[in-house]
Amino acid sequence: MSDRKGMPLPATPPAPDNTADSLDKVRDILFGAQSRDFDKRFAVLEEQLLQKTVEAREEAHQHLEKLAAQVRQQVLQLTEKLKSEQAERTQTVKALTSEMKSLTQALDQKINQLDDKSGKGQNELRQELITQAKALSGDIQRRAEELNNSLNSEVKELDSDKLNRSDIALIFNEMAKRFAGEKVK
Repeated sequence: MSDRKGMPLPATPPAPDNTADSLDKVRDILFGAQSRDFDKRFAVLEEQLLQKTVEAREEAHQHLEKLAAQVRQQVLQLTEKLKSEQAERTQTVKALTSEMKSLTQALDQKINQLDDKSGKGQNELRQELITQAKALSGDIQRRAEELNNSLNSEVKELDSDKLNRSDIALIFNEMAKRFAGEKVK
C-alpha cells in the first residue's frame, strides 16, 4: 500500500500511544504546508484584527472624549445662560416688588386723602345743613310771629268791626219791617 504521494504506508498498525504521534506526522505530511499557511494567515488576520480593534477603540475613545468635551461645554453654556436668566428674573422680580410697594403706598395715600376729603366734605355739608336749618328755623319763627301778629291784628280788627247780638237783632228787625212795609226809624 502506498499513499497518494507515493510513500508506502506501514503494514502493521503502530502501538496506541504511537498512533497519535504518527497520526500527527501523517497530518503534518499531508496538510502541513497548508496548515502552516493557514496558521500564518490566521496569525496575520488576528494581528490585523487586534490592530483594527485597538484603532477602533482609540478612535471611539477620541470621539467619546470630543463628545464629552462638547457636552461639558454645552452644559457650561447652558448653566451660564440659566444663571444669567435667573439673575435677570430675580432682578425683574425685585423691580416689580419695589414698584408694587410704591404703588401700594401711593394707593394708601390716595385712599387716606379721599377719606380726609370725604370727611371734610361731610363735615362741611353737615355744617352747611345746620346753618341752613338754623336760618330756615329763624325764618319760619319770624314768619310765624308775623303771621301771629297779623292774625292778632285781624282778630282785633274783626272784633272792632263785629256786630254784637243786639246790633244784629236790630238789623234783622229793620229788615223784617221793610219787608212788611213799615217805616223804619
